[in-house]
Amino acid sequence: MLNSRAMPLIRALLAFLVLAFAVSPALAQDVPYHVHIRGVGEELLETIEQNSRLVGLADRPPPSMIALRRRAEEDEERLLDVLSSQGYYAGTVSVAIDESASPVNVTIDVELGPPFILTAYNVHTRNPDPTAQPITILLDALGLNLGSRAIAADIVAAQTRLIEELGRHSYPLARVLDRRAVADFATNTLTVDLTIDTGPFARFGEATISGTTDVAPIYVRRRLTFEENEAWQSDKLEETRQVLAQTGLFAAVRVDAGREMDEEGRLPVAVSVTERPHRTIGGGIGWSTAIGPNAEVFWQHRNLFGVAERLDLAARYSEIRTGFDAAFRKPDLFARNQNLLATFVLEQQNTDAYETRTIGIGGAYEWVASDQWTLVGGVQIEYTRQTDSVTDETQDFTLVSFPTEARRDTTDDFLNPTQGGRFSIRYQPFVDILGSTTSFHRLELADSVYLSLDQDSRYVLAGWASVGTILGAGHTDIPADRRFYVGGGGSVRGYGYQMAGPLNASGDPIGGRSMLAFGSELRMRFGENWGVVPFVEAGSSYVDTYPDLGERLFWGAGLGLRYYTPFGPVRADVAVPLNRRSQDDAFQIYLSLGQAF
Repeated sequence: MLNSRAMPLIRALLAFLVLAFAVSPALAQDVPYHVHIRGVGEELLETIEQNSRLVGLADRPPPSMIALRRRAEEDEERLLDVLSSQGYYAGTVSVAIDESASPVNVTIDVELGPPFILTAYNVHTRNPDPTAQPITILLDALGLNLGSRAIAADIVAAQTRLIEELGRHSYPLARVLDRRAVADFATNTLTVDLTIDTGPFARFGEATISGTTDVAPIYVRRRLTFEENEAWQSDKLEETRQVLAQTGLFAAVRVDAGREMDEEGRLPVAVSVTERPHRTIGGGIGWSTAIGPNAEVFWQHRNLFGVAERLDLAARYSEIRTGFDAAFRKPDLFARNQNLLATFVLEQQNTDAYETRTIGIGGAYEWVASDQWTLVGGVQIEYTRQTDSVTDETQDFTLVSFPTEARRDTTDDFLNPTQGGRFSIRYQPFVDILGSTTSFHRLELADSVYLSLDQDSRYVLAGWASVGTILGAGHTDIPADRRFYVGGGGSVRGYGYQMAGPLNASGDPIGGRSMLAFGSELRMRFGENWGVVPFVEAGSSYVDTYPDLGERLFWGAGLGLRYYTPFGPVRADVAVPLNRRSQDDAFQIYLSLGQAF
């Protein structure tokens, strides 16, 4: 039993211990250090740094040398795993700590050893379907090459691709049963044996549609890229999802395969959609020195009668054109991707070349032949009262035409393409059915190409070209607004609207029976939102039926500024005419939304 004299001493000792524990964190000092990695080249240095705790936590020094040594020990184990994943199974890692330096010097020495080579990738099938046709899946399709370094990520990815390939070949329920990778340290080689269960051969079963409210389910069903009882192809699930997403009717689309087949070997599909608002109202503004300000207000309904019928109404104003347009599109008129188009236009144009008042209607049949090709053919009737700057006469034309067009689009974005191209060929015969015997044929080809110069598409080289001809009528017999003109935004920048071509005595453009124009620009993007675009363009219209390559071209060059938004780039261009005439301004400025082409 403690006596009364010992109690004060014990209390003092306890108080000292409590105080020591309380102040010890404040007395502790962090151990700052620097890390040096030796023995690896640039190819693996970044991977080592990303997986090293010593590197990753260097800005958070440990509280003691013991904690620093613990980090080093953990790094040795982690980095050995990294070397193995890169095909260096015989590699070694050692960490040395120089405590005398300040900050402490930590050196990671890596000995790669010889790379292990992938020499075999064997796929074994358990319980194969005896009635199925043999499937050949090449190693190239799996992203593997025998004789290359055995990188773990590639081997794992190959397993995923193999299951995906089996799904494309009508085995959507395939699964991996076992994977064994054997490293031979005597020969520095790696072999992989994969055992899979392909599951039964499958066909598409019933597709169920859910989530529709205003859109009729029959429209969604027509968009399916597969048919019931067709041999299963997993790619068609994603293809269907993209097709539905591109309609603009849905905010979200899911296309999922079922988990169990029915007795007839069919796997069901569940299509789930979330509709978005089907009406849009908006507008846009622009300005250029050639035509002044311009504005547009539009209204769109993308599901007018419940089966994705689209109605577009637009009113436009500028100093050279004021008008109202309406366009109606009825999808799947006779079959999927075969659409009915109808248009109405009421406009007035007032340019240096002509003054017109026009009312017209049209109808067309559109066939979306593939993801890239679209074919259109139809008829248009337009009545125009026109004053021609060439003849200074006012005439009435009632033109019937039969426009035919083929378009190919492989670009990745409508307003800001970075790869692919757009090609079109348009043929349109005209005949005046009242008041004159005018008839002619208008043919135009246009192409644009986009090439990314880096992986992130921050540098894009873009080019375009256009050529056209009018056959069957003399220059002055062709209505002025149907001739070819070159110059202005969307054409040869640096020249006024329609001014890159022949002029009359008053300095007004007279247009031509043919034209040739082309240009290119380098789109350079900096930071998140800004870009600079130098460009050069050239072209001309010609009075003759075909472009005269012996005549001079009108060249323009300039520099543009881009501000990239979620809706597309905002464009500001300044261009100058390189072979300026007395009628041409010293420069032109263009402001609008979207790239120039």
